[in-house]
Amino acid sequence: GNYDNFEKSMRERHKNARAAAEAQDMKRKHMQAGQGGAGLVAVAWLNIHGCMAFIDKFRYNANRAALVQSRIKALERLADVEVVEQDPAYIFRFPTPPDVASPPILGFTDVDFGYPGGPTLFRDLNFG
Repeated sequence: GNYDNFEKSMRERHKNARAAAEAQDMKRKHMQAGQGGAGLVAVAWLNIHGCMAFIDKFRYNANRAALVQSRIKALERLADVEVVEQDPAYIFRFPTPPDVASPPILGFTDVDFGYPGGPTLFRDLNFG
């Protein structure tokens, strides 16, 4: 495809990567909060309002040690999704060239051209 298709596919890829990272983050928070059947909105509310996370709360509780350990292992198994960072916009600035002498700058009169050991390609060339 052309460059426009490339840009469109890159924007789509970045959007999908951000969505996957956010979904994984919410899943991680959900597992850590230990809300069982509670929805993701409830988990976000709990995290915003500073409630102690399930793992942190019950880490040293003998009755829930197995449950906490299984949650910790599940969190460790979650693959990290890398967020693709946006490339910075590049702006090229070319200096204005200085004024040049009036044409012709370079002229040729009766010039022959050819490669060594080969035939002459141009004979009696005049321009400029």
